[in-house]
Amino acid sequence: MAINLKISKFGSQVLLNFGYKLGSVLFGLILVPLSLRYLDSEEYGIWLTISSVLSWFTFFDLGLGQGLRNKYAEAKALGNSDDLRGYVSTAYFTVLVVSFVLIILFFIVNNFVDWSVVIGVSVKYKNELNILVPLLFVFLCFQLFLKLITSIYLGDQMGSVPNAINFFIQLFTILGIIILVYGLNYSNFLAFGILFGLIPLLVLFVLNVFGFITKYKGVLPSLKYWDKKYLEDIFGLGAKFFVLQISVLVLFTTDNFIITRLFGASNVVAYNISFKYFGLLSQVQLVLLTPYWSRFTTAFVTEDFQWIKATMNRLMVLTIFLIIGVGFMYLIAPMVYKLWIGKTVEVPRNLDLLMMVYAIIIIFYAPYNYFINGTGKVVFHMWAFLVSAILNIPLSVFFAKYMGMGVNGVVLGTILSLFPYVFLFPIQYKYLVTGGNNGIFYK
Repeated sequence: MAINLKISKFGSQVLLNFGYKLGSVLFGLILVPLSLRYLDSEEYGIWLTISSVLSWFTFFDLGLGQGLRNKYAEAKALGNSDDLRGYVSTAYFTVLVVSFVLIILFFIVNNFVDWSVVIGVSVKYKNELNILVPLLFVFLCFQLFLKLITSIYLGDQMGSVPNAINFFIQLFTILGIIILVYGLNYSNFLAFGILFGLIPLLVLFVLNVFGFITKYKGVLPSLKYWDKKYLEDIFGLGAKFFVLQISVLVLFTTDNFIITRLFGASNVVAYNISFKYFGLLSQVQLVLLTPYWSRFTTAFVTEDFQWIKATMNRLMVLTIFLIIGVGFMYLIAPMVYKLWIGKTVEVPRNLDLLMMVYAIIIIFYAPYNYFINGTGKVVFHMWAFLVSAILNIPLSVFFAKYMGMGVNGVVLGTILSLFPYVFLFPIQYKYLVTGGNNGIFYK
């Protein structure tokens, strides 16, 4: 009976995950034309660049969020209730201190920074950016602290929660823009940015309050449960995830910044539209993969390799269908763009071709990526992404600027940085599920 309940819970999480993600994707698509009505192309390009750069700081919890996720799942699998509260309290109060330190350091540095120069846009945006960027940074720092609630839900195999958060963030953002534009007849770049920064903070705050007065009342953070041994335990794994997260951020968020610096903010828009479009099936895949992370953690800890292999085989069949779907998306892209954004922005076909390849690579290695993260054996994973992150920027600049490929060169540089994972991650997966227990693949 217990096994059936567990499977039922897992299946319901997959269904909820899919529903919330589908809604989030639809809202995300609606936000693009809605934002382009609120802002002009240059302002929207600036916003995309700012949000990309500031997203680098969303993982400055030193990897404690991902460490908490895995350690919570392990403690839950082993039935260690005292460890559960110790891990939660230690993570929360440590990240809270980190958040305040980051805010203090930022405002020290901010006195000497002109954000219009850093981003590489017209000086006419100087005043707005010098107000907006500090505000958004403060919002993001408090998100570091509040976002830990998602690690608890994920560690408890409640994989639908992060997508539920994104669903409500997108929903309230759309409602906010509609109120500003149609209700108040108010169009302002600064107000737009504050709206996007404040809503996630409010949604996460409500989720924390709800979570700790209901399902997770027993692990409510308390300073008396903070313990150095739990910090060392979480941070030992979290530090690896921290390097991994920073590397991934550099890989996937610097393209907007490079394009803005080299070709102007307005050129980010076509890139972003193509990126969002070809990322749709990748998002569908992540919906299905998210609940598996903690399932892989439990299965690996209990050495249930048979379940892991059978599950991975099913996930790879799904992956093949998704890759075929991406190819079909390329064929119908012009028609979709016409229906989606009209003639507001023109997306070149060669950019779409490169984005298709980009999406295929990510979709192929994603199941292996989630399995490796779930096991916590991420040292090789960490170094692989770190090398790719270091190579990505010079490769992108080389192809974009010196080879005269423009925005296409930025995408090509990222593709070449990611391509080795198609071979490396399956090799590590096979090593781990066949009983390998030493060397860099096992660290």
